[in-house]
Amino acid sequence: MKKSNIILTSFLVFIFGSTLYYVIDSKKNEHKIDPQFHSQTDRYPLPDFSTVVVREAPYIVTIHQDDENYLTVYRYFGANATDTTSAMLPDGAVYHISGDTLFVDALHTTDVYCQRIVEVIAESSTVNIYQVPVEKLQVKADDATMQIKHQSEIDSLYLTAVHSVITFEKDCRISSFVTTLSDTTSVLSNAIMQNLSVKKDESSRIVVEGQ
Repeated sequence: MKKSNIILTSFLVFIFGSTLYYVIDSKKNEHKIDPQFHSQTDRYPLPDFSTVVVREAPYIVTIHQDDENYLTVYRYFGANATDTTSAMLPDGAVYHISGDTLFVDALHTTDVYCQRIVEVIAESSTVNIYQVPVEKLQVKADDATMQIKHQSEIDSLYLTAVHSVITFEKDCRISSFVTTLSDTTSVLSNAIMQNLSVKKDESSRIVVEGQ
């Protein structure tokens, strides 16, 4: 019995000591900065455009209104960087323009600044529309996640969404909202909305709480 108790005690001491060591070591290293980590911000001036198309973007694309047209790309490098795509994929085209349409091709977190916007198309992507006051905006979402946020004011919004999630923040205002929803699309609005016209299938839903 004495021998077995000694073995058991030694085993418990080993487990306790190992656990204590790893806890102390993790606390020592949790605030260490990866010496290889760095970020890079690139700005690209753009010609005039009025439509933004985002397809299969791996990271969030945010659209703003501004006095000039440009695109900002944020790249993060290093073992602890959350934007791991930056380290794995070579830099390719950041954008291309056809007619009055801007196609966002960046493989990184991207902000689009525009003087004028009339249409946003999002496919298999996450897109934010941030503080955009416009008279008329057409939005098409297909397998997308979209937020209309931060004091965006839209007189007439036309939304067509398929298998998507659309959210309106409470500080936004939509004077006229016409929407067609299908294939398990969800729309949640805390914004002030007027003159709603909704067409949807049975799998989709719209909840308006900002009235």
